[in-house]
Amino acid sequence: MDYGKHDRLRTNLVEMLPKHFEGIKDGEGVARELLSHLSVSAAMEEMESNDKPPNKDFENLDKAARYIERASSSLRRVGLHGSVGMVEILQRVFPEMSRHGFGSAGSMQTARGILVDHLEKIQAELEKARDSIDLAGRSFNTAFGEGDEFEEFSGVGKQKKSTARFFALELAYVYYAESGKIPVVNTNPYDRGNPAYGAFFSFVSDAFEAVEISASPEFWARQACKDFSPKK
Repeated sequence: MDYGKHDRLRTNLVEMLPKHFEGIKDGEGVARELLSHLSVSAAMEEMESNDKPPNKDFENLDKAARYIERASSSLRRVGLHGSVGMVEILQRVFPEMSRHGFGSAGSMQTARGILVDHLEKIQAELEKARDSIDLAGRSFNTAFGEGDEFEEFSGVGKQKKSTARFFALELAYVYYAESGKIPVVNTNPYDRGNPAYGAFFSFVSDAFEAVEISASPEFWARQACKDFSPKK
């Protein structure tokens, strides 16, 4: 998280906290602690989203290499008119080459050749990366010592929302510490859709907005109530 965003989210939290906890003693400290948990949770979510089976990484790198191979083949067949555009591409992608003054037919062919050469180098590096993959590689959980019984690639299927889940759980502990109450989410059985309400739900909703989490505050507030233990 860059400093600008960090400061913006911290300010949002500092301004939001007194609305839910009158007389909170250390809003700055609570905000910093919440942002620390947010950063860790976001990093975990990113790692989990990239935790894919090695054979899938092999397939995707191979596919990328084949696409680039086909692109190189197509570029070799481009004629004079298309080569004018390649000179412009080369000058934008590699500004240091502009001094060569590409313009003649020969220079256009040279520009095409340079682009093809770079694509072939990228293809070769992708193939090296593909061939370096250990197809027997283990998942994120097993690699970090969780044990074979947890051997599951978390980056497969529906993406986990670790950021929302663990941040909401930390909000539950803040709520408990500041209010002395067990976090609960109430349900209104009389309104259409049985909407959620209550102090903890309102706190989670405002906190999610403050730190720009685009996930359901109701769902994760309810999950946090299930995960919460006052013995932390």
